[in-house]
Amino acid sequence: CAARAVQEGHADIVLMLDTMGEARMAAAKAGLCGFKPSWGRVSRFGLLGLAPSMECCSLLARNPNDLAQAFRTIEGMDDCDPSMVAVGEARDRPGNGSPSKDLTAGIVTPLLEALSPQERNAFSRAIANLQDAGVTIREVTFKDQGLFSVVHQVIASVEASSSCGKYDGVRFGHRAQGAKNWNEMYLETRRESFSSLLKAFLFQGAYFQFENYPAFENACRIRARLVQENRKLFESLDLMLLPMQSTLHDANQARTLEQLYNAFPFTLLANVTGQPALSLPSVFKCGGQDMGLQVLGPFLGDEELLSWAQTLMVQGEEAA
Repeated sequence: CAARAVQEGHADIVLMLDTMGEARMAAAKAGLCGFKPSWGRVSRFGLLGLAPSMECCSLLARNPNDLAQAFRTIEGMDDCDPSMVAVGEARDRPGNGSPSKDLTAGIVTPLLEALSPQERNAFSRAIANLQDAGVTIREVTFKDQGLFSVVHQVIASVEASSSCGKYDGVRFGHRAQGAKNWNEMYLETRRESFSSLLKAFLFQGAYFQFENYPAFENACRIRARLVQENRKLFESLDLMLLPMQSTLHDANQARTLEQLYNAFPFTLLANVTGQPALSLPSVFKCGGQDMGLQVLGPFLGDEELLSWAQTLMVQGEEAA
């Protein structure tokens, strides 16, 4: 896998797609740093993606400095990708990025209910360590924070259904052999090409696309409200801190869409809002296991987020 390539020294940087939080989750499980940029900062031209408005080309590396160097290399405008966002000059915070009382981080407390009691206690200790290092912690809430998973699932499934429509064995992708006619070839191609879980996702997307489009429109409106609420929170926050994972759910064991989404309770927020998110190792541990600490920055504040990451990781390691 991508994370193993970095672990074993075969690569310094790995590029990986992040649609639900997969890149950050892989980094957390491997004890690496994983970075999902702001949506629109890295070109997706040439990417065989699934849900265009949710996914980003993300990076895995051993430390935040390598991530920052790689990000500076690959980010920037690309006329071949109409979704790119022009950001002008880099938004680095003046100074050296050392945590101080001026650094304010928010904790979305209700989301922590997805952790086990033991994990919640360990997360609280990790946050207390960062407080001791000078980070100001504030508890924050979203009015509709429970809807991040629903919004992601509805919108992403519709986008996936549209994106995968071209893989019919005629224009793109694998073509099933031995079919008696074009219709049978098309059906067999789709059956062979997609897993059961992806098929369920595509069926769901087709339902919202053709049978219940108002639900899709409503999900888009809720998403816009969540994005605005999130950006308003960052008017008084520098960072947002969340766990990366919980041992209560494992994406690799998921057999239904509900189980799959339950395995990403903390990462979907950044994919829905498009803000940058970073997974840091060695800061949040539970029972000897490195759980990974997720640090989110404001939309288009990628450089600022990366500038704080190295120091946050060092401070967390020293206090752990």
